[in-house]
Amino acid sequence: MFLAQGHDISGIYSVKQVAENLKTLGYVLPEKWSGKFDEYITATVIDFQRRKKLTVDGVIGNCTWAMLESSLKTKWNLGGFDPIEVHPIMVPYLSQRDNKHKPWGTCNVTCLAMVLEYFGVKPIFPNGQLEDELYEEIYSKEGKKFFEMYKRRYPQYSFSGINAETVHPVLAWISKNRGIKDRFIFNGSVTLIKEQLFIGWPVILTGAFTGSGHIVLAIGLTKGHDLIVHDPWGNWLRGYTNHDGAFLVYPIEKLKPVLKENPEGKIWMHQFYD
Repeated sequence: MFLAQGHDISGIYSVKQVAENLKTLGYVLPEKWSGKFDEYITATVIDFQRRKKLTVDGVIGNCTWAMLESSLKTKWNLGGFDPIEVHPIMVPYLSQRDNKHKPWGTCNVTCLAMVLEYFGVKPIFPNGQLEDELYEEIYSKEGKKFFEMYKRRYPQYSFSGINAETVHPVLAWISKNRGIKDRFIFNGSVTLIKEQLFIGWPVILTGAFTGSGHIVLAIGLTKGHDLIVHDPWGNWLRGYTNHDGAFLVYPIEKLKPVLKENPEGKIWMHQFYD
């Protein structure tokens, strides 16, 4: 058996049957669901696979189907699952822990690489990692030139001891170089984050998740308006003892004080746009 996005039926198993099984287990599909194996079903299957520690690919193969049937028989239920308002934008997850350069401090280029890969940007070199290439681009001749120009333009800011990869306009410059418009703003808000997610744009967020600061990628929203995120370092809610940071739900009430990084309480964020 094989059932995946873009396929309506495989053998005797229909997408409708899969959807009914998922709903019985506690998942909620949006009212506008097309009835096809679309991004909503894919996101739901991915969540089920993660919870059941299966291969996470969004494809219903023999193992996933067997686990669905077993879960139905044992009356397994999500329990406390928060229905989704904005289904996760299917951004590929990348971990910073395997980065070639500063794996402990490259959440920035890793989040940007996730966004760029979602929009079809590929590494230039075969078998390379896009996040490593972005880091190297920052310290290329052109990257250093841009950073120096930025420092001259804003002499009121202190750049003493600041690394170029931590300066957000430098990340926006790299994104533009790869064909994706990225606006870094100092005065973001929870409302603006939600608006971006509703129109299908992921949002890079910076905050005090760790002592030195950290960056995560918002990709979806629950009915309770908690954020669904990709965290390149792992699970913040577990003190990063769990290194799996894909498709996590971070409660908005826990996030609000963490995301307030400047005196006015505004959120620092990257806003991608056409």
